[in-house]
Amino acid sequence: MLSRWKRSLPLVWAGAVLLLSSPEATALTPAEVNANAPAPEVLTALPRAKVGAPYIDGLKQAANFKDYQVECQLFTISGSAWKSFGSADLSYKQRDLLRAEIKSSDYRNGSVVVKQADGTVRGRGGGMLRALTMNLDPNARSIRLPTGYSLASSDFLSLFSAVGNSISRGATASATSGTVNLKIFKQPVLVLLLENSGKNEISEAVFLHHATRVPVGWGTYKDGKPSALVFFEGLTQNKGLSEDLFHL
Repeated sequence: MLSRWKRSLPLVWAGAVLLLSSPEATALTPAEVNANAPAPEVLTALPRAKVGAPYIDGLKQAANFKDYQVECQLFTISGSAWKSFGSADLSYKQRDLLRAEIKSSDYRNGSVVVKQADGTVRGRGGGMLRALTMNLDPNARSIRLPTGYSLASSDFLSLFSAVGNSISRGATASATSGTVNLKIFKQPVLVLLLENSGKNEISEAVFLHHATRVPVGWGTYKDGKPSALVFFEGLTQNKGLSEDLFHL
């Protein structure tokens, strides 16, 4: 039973680290994602300019909230089609406090992963496993998401730091100078692409709100092909979240 719960933990984040960060957003269905998710060739054809660390620092500043809460959806490729991986609620509070709670119709409903003030990552089961609470390795496979990121490091600032680290290791970053219209989003977005050094293929695509520059979507790619796509919706920030929320 314990191993079964640990295997389910990645689904807790199906909401954490990338749908729309805007009040008018509504949840996407797999059919909508399959019909409207932009293909890599569409993204690489967008007019872009090379960007570096200062651009990423600006994005970090835009997302530098004292705290925030956001609902998320995660989709992954199965065969040639996008499938829903689940959804969850994510809460974040400076510095580095994180809580992700799954929403599901099965035994995983109510499962929680928390990053506490002392840096400890804790997990609690849902349903009949609700009484089970344990410490987790921040880099454990059980909380490694299909995006490649750890659930424990899936807040906006950590994600942008990871992008900055990729650039420092030789990845190429480019961004649209103006907004673009993509069918998957109801509002125009800015697009940041990360490409593998020397391969000229996308490794990540970050879709930014046209006004706030906060992520509204985050895609990851393997060998230039779509792998996972995360959306954030219903973002609320600076509510004064209690630190007690981030303790198990």
